[in-house]
Amino acid sequence: EVFPTEVLMNSGSYLNEDVIIVVERDVSERLLSHQELKHRESMFSNLFHSSPIGIAQLDHHQEIENVNQSFEDIFGYTQKEVKGLELDKLIVPDDEYKDALELSTSEIAKVYSGKRRTKTGNII
Repeated sequence: EVFPTEVLMNSGSYLNEDVIIVVERDVSERLLSHQELKHRESMFSNLFHSSPIGIAQLDHHQEIENVNQSFEDIFGYTQKEVKGLELDKLIVPDDEYKDALELSTSEIAKVYSGKRRTKTGNII
């Protein structure tokens, strides 16, 4: 049977003789996991970029890492303009900030309907 392997070689000593120590490992599962991960990343990327819903990816500080084209179209900001900014401070009107912050930091998905502010100041 043929399968992918990883080979590690080091010089060493065995019974007072200089030897080459060879360790060979089957990496089939690691390669399969890597392929599955790449497939899932590709699916996520396609969903993210083709969604008609504006999506912003946030880091653990609620700062924007990435936005899709729909987000740019809806809010009028470019990816470059918003990267590193806190999402809620950017698009949430002051009177809804507390609710939005609770939603953004929640571990549980919630249904929410509220107002948001575009780059031009329009409330949507």
